[in-house]
Amino acid sequence: MGQILSQPSIRKDKEEELGLFSSYGVCSMQGWRTSMEDEHITLTSLLSALKSADIEEETKKFVDGLSKENKFLLEKLSFFTVFDGHGGDFVARFSGSNVGRILAVVVSEKYNEFLKEDRDVKDFPLSECLIEAFLKTDEELLEDKLSKLDHSGCTATSLLLDSLNKVLYCANAGDSRTVLATNGFAKNLSFDHKPTNIGEKTRIMQAGGFVESSRVNGNLALSRAIGDFEFKRNDKLPAEEQIVTAYPDIIAHDLNLDFDDFVILACDGIWDCLSSQECVNLVYYAIQQFPKDKEFSLAELSSIIIDVCCSPDAGGHGIGCDNMTMMVVALLKEGETLQLWKNRVLSKNIKLDEDANFVDYRKKIFNYYQFEDEQEFSVTRKSGKITFDNSGEEESEEKDIDMDADEAPGSRFRSGLHKQAGQSNKNRPGNEKTIQVPLSEILQLGGDGLTYDQNGMSYIKGDFLKVLGLAGANARFAQEDEDDEDMEEHNGDVKIEEVEEDEEKEKES
Repeated sequence: MGQILSQPSIRKDKEEELGLFSSYGVCSMQGWRTSMEDEHITLTSLLSALKSADIEEETKKFVDGLSKENKFLLEKLSFFTVFDGHGGDFVARFSGSNVGRILAVVVSEKYNEFLKEDRDVKDFPLSECLIEAFLKTDEELLEDKLSKLDHSGCTATSLLLDSLNKVLYCANAGDSRTVLATNGFAKNLSFDHKPTNIGEKTRIMQAGGFVESSRVNGNLALSRAIGDFEFKRNDKLPAEEQIVTAYPDIIAHDLNLDFDDFVILACDGIWDCLSSQECVNLVYYAIQQFPKDKEFSLAELSSIIIDVCCSPDAGGHGIGCDNMTMMVVALLKEGETLQLWKNRVLSKNIKLDEDANFVDYRKKIFNYYQFEDEQEFSVTRKSGKITFDNSGEEESEEKDIDMDADEAPGSRFRSGLHKQAGQSNKNRPGNEKTIQVPLSEILQLGGDGLTYDQNGMSYIKGDFLKVLGLAGANARFAQEDEDDEDMEEHNGDVKIEEVEEDEEKEKES
């Protein structure tokens, strides 16, 4: 499962935009993990990927040379992707910054050749463009000097909307997932790449690898990804036949806006908790429940589903403890606003099961946990319940974030802990206690396995809890500022070790 915090970092990054052919809302949350390794791309027009202020001079010259036909095609394409990093965030961040540009260049170059052949635009192979873009991302990573020192990777699930020909293309590598909602039903546009799948296992073994404990070489819990170059070292095999490959599966869907309503893209942190149909049900339910007096928000819908999936504690089996990114893309008719789209969906009167609601699904996912009434969401929302408007809550939550745990400047995501010092946590079972103890007192009392992480949080196991009469309790400690000499004085009485992430064990989606 990887290292987790004693309390989740619940700050959410949201964004949304209305395009000509689609509207999206996305929300990302670090959650219980010690760092954020998710990324995403949201381009309502693929042409905008070539107009970024930070593109290289070579790309700018390429853009200047684009024909009107080329620009017209790129304007009619929308591109959305969720990247789920593992073993670090380098590859996910690189992908989030570059895959859109790479795809736009590939489409433009292939379209130039296509036009010379005087063929019907409906025959233009966008699926081939997606495959080439994924593989070229690996190639560019290998050219990057920093990537040679990095061992991370990321899954990628993408939606390319061709509004000219009314076709959806999904490119998927890994165990993130894209799902289409059509008249209340879920249609998977991607399928999870797990090492135990017969086709994936066959490729892994033929490339010289093995599957152990449902993992590639006993390590990686997925079988396709961008990066992960230690699994791509067989010089005798092409990229698509390596132990782990970035080669995506492509599924195309002919769009019918009388039936097709929206598309969900999410990392496996969501799909570990909800089935495709359950997630689709919650989006329909949220649309039906959204207050008429509030501005409709796809980002808020995404945020609510993250709330449903975020574990109420760290005592389960790791379910709900991952980074989470959730994106909803509304499929618009020509000239349709988001409000008109919402009304169109509501007019279908989609019938949902009685238990298809936020509270019942949350209780179903975490059936081991005893929730208090109207406090089911207290781990992520201070009100403890869904209100469809938590802007005030998030504003006060940001003040509670541990500012010392911020990531490097320029980071889109901020690490940190939601401090609750001096407050009882109503969500915890009665036999659990939360305490804060200065490090000096911990050292005086003794303990085994004292560690501290990048967020300044300390954890302890062994006899120390017995000393306090709290065996089996969840303990959380505030670390005092002590210099190295003070630490050394106590080293004879207690084992102190700094946690360093084991890259070989931490690689999981």
